[in-house]
Amino acid sequence: MLSVNRYLIAVFIIFVVSAQYSVAQDKEVFGWVEKVQLREAGFDMHAKLDTGADSSSVHATRLEEFTKKGEQWVRFKVRSAIGEIATIERPIERVALIKRHHGKSERRIVVRLGLCLGDVFQEEDVNLVDRTKFDYRLLLGRSFLVGNAIIDPAMMFTSPPACLPQKKEANATKDEVVVEPNKVAEPSKSGEEQYNNSSIKVDEIKKSGKSR
Repeated sequence: MLSVNRYLIAVFIIFVVSAQYSVAQDKEVFGWVEKVQLREAGFDMHAKLDTGADSSSVHATRLEEFTKKGEQWVRFKVRSAIGEIATIERPIERVALIKRHHGKSERRIVVRLGLCLGDVFQEEDVNLVDRTKFDYRLLLGRSFLVGNAIIDPAMMFTSPPACLPQKKEANATKDEVVVEPNKVAEPSKSGEEQYNNSSIKVDEIKKSGKSR
């Protein structure tokens, strides 16, 4: 009886390992930095793929909130790695108030954007933040990476964006996109990007359309 139990346990372990290997085989391997296409901007951005970050964020400037058909929207600018600039308008999904252990609380607007990594396309909730002190203007966190990618920290720029043309949502057809290809890219700042998720916590979540 003991030998039968050991046999069944061994079979179960082999089954679990095989299943995990099969799932891993279905995921593409990417480097820790990749080119990612931002659908609403119409250009590629250099992105850090960070399994230590819960969510994704993009460097956005000149944020302007406004009301459109009774909903809260935001207008903002993003810049590609080669200096292209796009002005985008998107509905506000939610607003998060981030409380840091040291310093004032930070208000972050979250919008939904279409992101293409390799041949993987996904609409993702993205924080609009100031990332001027970081090397990369776009960060993909676990919310995008889980189920889609395996990250090899020894690799960079392994797979250019190659998604099929994506159909925009109805509320995205009127997004304003202004590309200025002659802009000169800002030099990348030196230093290793560090972000400690344990140093912040979400104090309050507000849905768009509600008072704030």
